[in-house]
Amino acid sequence: MKVFFSVCFALLLVASGCKKEKDYNLPAGPVILMDSTAYVLDFNKDTRPVVEGSITSGVGLQKVQFFLANNANTPVKTITKFADSYSYDFSEAFDYKEGFPQLRIIAIDKNGESNAQWVTFRTIQKRVAPVITFPSDTLTFNPAAMTNTKFAVTSNAGLTNITYVVLRNDGTTGTPVSMDVSDTTMQYKFDALINYNFALDTALQVTATDFEDRVTIVKRRIRSLIDLPVIRINSLFVQADVAGNVNIPIVSHADGGIKSIVFYGIGANGETVVKTTSYNGEKDRNVSEPVPLTTAYYAVKVVVTDQVGQTASARVNTAIGLKYTQNYIAGTQHFAAGNAASPGTYTLFSVKDLRTYNLNDVIGVSENNIDMKFYMFGGAATPRILTLDGSSTDNKNTEYTGANGRNADQFAVKNATRFLKLPAGFDFDKATVTEIQALSKSGITVSNMNPANAGDVIAFKTGATSAAGGDKVGIIKVVKTEVIDPAASANRGLFTISVKFLNQ
Repeated sequence: MKVFFSVCFALLLVASGCKKEKDYNLPAGPVILMDSTAYVLDFNKDTRPVVEGSITSGVGLQKVQFFLANNANTPVKTITKFADSYSYDFSEAFDYKEGFPQLRIIAIDKNGESNAQWVTFRTIQKRVAPVITFPSDTLTFNPAAMTNTKFAVTSNAGLTNITYVVLRNDGTTGTPVSMDVSDTTMQYKFDALINYNFALDTALQVTATDFEDRVTIVKRRIRSLIDLPVIRINSLFVQADVAGNVNIPIVSHADGGIKSIVFYGIGANGETVVKTTSYNGEKDRNVSEPVPLTTAYYAVKVVVTDQVGQTASARVNTAIGLKYTQNYIAGTQHFAAGNAASPGTYTLFSVKDLRTYNLNDVIGVSENNIDMKFYMFGGAATPRILTLDGSSTDNKNTEYTGANGRNADQFAVKNATRFLKLPAGFDFDKATVTEIQALSKSGITVSNMNPANAGDVIAFKTGATSAAGGDKVGIIKVVKTEVIDPAASANRGLFTISVKFLNQ
């Protein structure tokens, strides 16, 4: 028996020596090891940073979850199946958004123990084109008490250039003005006075360029709280036989009160002030103003200025020392005695009177008062201007018919007008007495101006028997030609002409 107890005691000693002691140094829950806990998140790149690490657990992993900081209670990814639940390596890239700078990783083991790891991101915002802002969509000012123009420009990439320019109603621009900025300028505020010309300036355009050459352009319309003055010249053109005071009929209105009305003579040497009239704030003027004009001027400009400096202008062509008609309508051969298609329109043209006449009214009465006639011929309705003399084959007189079978070939007096097509650079509207007198009479020799197309400027010389006086020079501009009844005749048409003729 003593031997039995000795054996049992020995076995107990062996058994107690083989029991494993509890290791109080093991961590509670999973262990998360990270390659890095801080990353750079650059939203200007297409790729996102990859977060890498490993998780170990002595009892085995139950699940691993990833949470973005913007949605902390809902994981963006959960892993519950592991090839080796005691060790899990991960490499993850998520669709991070701006403003969400953290990622939280939570690992839970099979005993329900958990550990968490935070990963932070230094974000680089997506760089966008500069942003230009104005206080309102329309820039409104009171010219009597001008205020500053304001706008702001922001950029998250740095500004390299800011420029503003005023846009004008004639398609031109003012002088561009640049701001003093550098590539470290992220925000710029403009608050300064811009002296707009409300009669001319229509909008302000601001252009901003950033460090990466992105460009933003913004336009804002400008408007005056006081309506611009208005002025109108109540005449299609101004003509005077001689230089001197010429009455120009004007109508003007200004809500801001009229300060002045200035008349400019326009000639080869530019604009010259020929008369200034001052006012005391009257809102309306309707007068025929005598204005001193010389033969050097081919146009007059009138400028009205109101009491706050706003302006308006009007312009009219002039013919001083010249006979002149503008945009006069004459018919072709079918209009010799008038035509129902265009009542009151005829074809036989008098230089003396600057108008056309009915053949029935002049034949045998005032034939010397007809200097030329207008003609179209052929399927292309080629326009021509013809004299009265010469053979009927050339002058087509027999095609200009009136009552009782009479025609222009029966005229006892057939004026021998001659023509010359002037070079394309000759400007009819700017031609004054000086330019017309400079034309060489000896070169004006053509009796059949064929063709006489729209846009042509043609010099003419009167015949010796003309009622306007012989050997006198003028010019015709063919403004337009048109066929008015092609079904009846391709040659039935109209000429729109302007004529200048030396008065002396």
